[in-house]
Amino acid sequence: MTEKFLHYLWKMKLLRMEQLQTTAGERIQIIKAGEHNSNAGPDFLNSRIRIGQTEWAGTTEIHVKASEWNHHRHQHDSAYNNVILHVVYENDLEVFHADNTPVINLEIKNMFDPSLYGSYQSLMGSTTWIPCEKHVSRASG
Repeated sequence: MTEKFLHYLWKMKLLRMEQLQTTAGERIQIIKAGEHNSNAGPDFLNSRIRIGQTEWAGTTEIHVKASEWNHHRHQHDSAYNNVILHVVYENDLEVFHADNTPVINLEIKNMFDPSLYGSYQSLMGSTTWIPCEKHVSRASG
């Protein structure tokens, strides 16, 4: 599993959206995934997410494991204070903002079709000029 693939799932909204909930069990609705950030700081800017009955606006951070939050020292970086949702493949640790408030986690391990990862790896690892050229004949007109 790679973080780039998780970014792809998030950006393209390929998750089982109707089943999303925080690790604490609150329902999540993605209003706007946000803009992919290619610079330093959180992965997606200007996200809008409803958690339970509250609508949040801020940034979204994505990791393979929740513990990467601490490994990357986000708990000490003010750029991550406005992260409203931490999207993780595996929620292996509760993590906190700099002010010691818990970061809201969404574990997505079982929230997407597993065959997508194989297709993604195939396309990203392709050495052909057009990575999907072998699949063009199967596309509907």
